[in-house]
Amino acid sequence: MRGKDRLRGSSAVIACALMVVASTMASACVTVTPTATDTPAPTTTQKPSAVVSSTPSPTPGPSTPTPFPTLATIPTHSPVVFVPGPPFDSPEPGVAIYDMAGILSAATEREASAVISEIEDDIGAEIVVYTQYKPGSDEASTRLDAIALIEQWSLGDDSLAVLWNTNRTPCIPDESGNGQIQLFAAPAFVARISDADRQLIFDEDMLPLLRVCDEDGALLAALESVDEELGPGPTPTPGVQTAACTDAAYTFGEPRWSGSFEWYFNVSSVPAQYDPDEVLGVLKKSFGNITGARNDCGLPDEVIANSTYLGLTEEEPCGETTDRNVLGFGAIPGPRSQDTLAEMCPYSTEDGSTRYAHIIISSDVSWALSLEACKGGEEVLESTVTHEVGHAFGLGHVGERNHGDLTMSTRSNGSCHNEEATLGLGDILGLEELYGTN
Repeated sequence: MRGKDRLRGSSAVIACALMVVASTMASACVTVTPTATDTPAPTTTQKPSAVVSSTPSPTPGPSTPTPFPTLATIPTHSPVVFVPGPPFDSPEPGVAIYDMAGILSAATEREASAVISEIEDDIGAEIVVYTQYKPGSDEASTRLDAIALIEQWSLGDDSLAVLWNTNRTPCIPDESGNGQIQLFAAPAFVARISDADRQLIFDEDMLPLLRVCDEDGALLAALESVDEELGPGPTPTPGVQTAACTDAAYTFGEPRWSGSFEWYFNVSSVPAQYDPDEVLGVLKKSFGNITGARNDCGLPDEVIANSTYLGLTEEEPCGETTDRNVLGFGAIPGPRSQDTLAEMCPYSTEDGSTRYAHIIISSDVSWALSLEACKGGEEVLESTVTHEVGHAFGLGHVGERNHGDLTMSTRSNGSCHNEEATLGLGDILGLEELYGTN
């Protein structure tokens, strides 16, 4: 799910300049090259949201550009009205994301802000993300910009500045020159996460997504890994709902769904080892977990949300275009596919008048169709799909380190665990805010 980035390990970012251009340099600074492909804008466009990872593995170098995000999905902005820093305008109280370059979605800003707030509340460090359109930026100048941001805003000795200089808009996949990223840590923050570990976060989590111009995904992946590297929070309790019933955390992702979520099932995509009727039963139950606010906390169902199964389709989930909501199995698209259990792919027409959502379930993962049938080593399908359905209905991620018992946390509880198929307090509070009676 990135929708649930369920990584079961850690990776790591660096005080040095981390650039977007294509070679690894002796200074541990990285430049990546993204590539231009003239992909025609489809009738409906998408970009990845929600991913669940099973086991982290290093990303092998540049990957083939995926059908998404297409150029039509990448925001543009007018550089004329903004003067890049330094000097930087004064910060706003309580704001951690300053997307002056216009490269991040509103959903990403909300989710990233929630992760940063959780880290700051937990350990007292300060994290700021600042993007700006600044043609001609290079590694050295971007590093100086990050230092200036920390100094001018008095961020302190325990801070991390993610300074993102874009050289062009929109980003062009697999082509050099898109910009520079500096993840610059002040000394006390360096003591929390080493330069080498933070370099790994960039190399393994950000770089593959930057190559395909998924700026949203790159930022969220980095922040989630930073959160993990900072050390354990409260220990998740597989098999027990007590912690989930007292955890009120929630965030929002895609917009609220209007009317019933009407969906189709690609039965031909089901791997041969699974019974298609049993799979369909799990999918229907997963929708009911969200729309019925199913929980073990004794909380009432006050969520006014509905879903309707309309039948079978041959449309592949998470393809380039769509005119319906589709669930099915397949190869997870994108550079983080090896770490992904399932993914919710949001679509919208170019005028924004209609939107759809697909859920693709990895055909490379060993699935258990029930907790009772799980023999060991399999992921329980219901827990994963429930998380992705939560994304389809507008819920975003909450951090794994402090909220690992909630359905919308970023990682699965592991093989043969199905606790996250039932919602926690925060999951329900988020749904009630989106679909409540008041």
